[in-house]
Amino acid sequence: MMKYRNTGAPFHRPDGTVWERDAVAEPTEDELRRRRYKLRAVGEERPEMFGWERDAVETPPPSDSSDSSDWPLRMTPETYLRMHPDGDHAELARVIVVAQAEDSPEDGEEVVETDGSSDDGD
Repeated sequence: MMKYRNTGAPFHRPDGTVWERDAVAEPTEDELRRRRYKLRAVGEERPEMFGWERDAVETPPPSDSSDSSDWPLRMTPETYLRMHPDGDHAELARVIVVAQAEDSPEDGEEVVETDGSSDDGD
């Protein structure tokens, strides 16, 4: 049988033991039926939902070639830096902002857009 983690309050088991919060064990069929809302299969947990596991998840350091497709948040990197200059994603946001600044035309540079058609006047 599959192992489950108790995410709810501790409860007494039929054998007299107590299944503590965050403990992993194999539930009986009755426990699984009656307490399913408190139990999570060990393989189906999402670490970003639990504060006690958030620290265990390692995020790779941002590479120098990061672009905006690597950005995990909905707000723009510029907004994130204004609101959270020392936040968890600040380093990645800085790399993306610098990369975007290097790719964008500087003030005074003429931007020429072409649509691929030649304009010979014929």
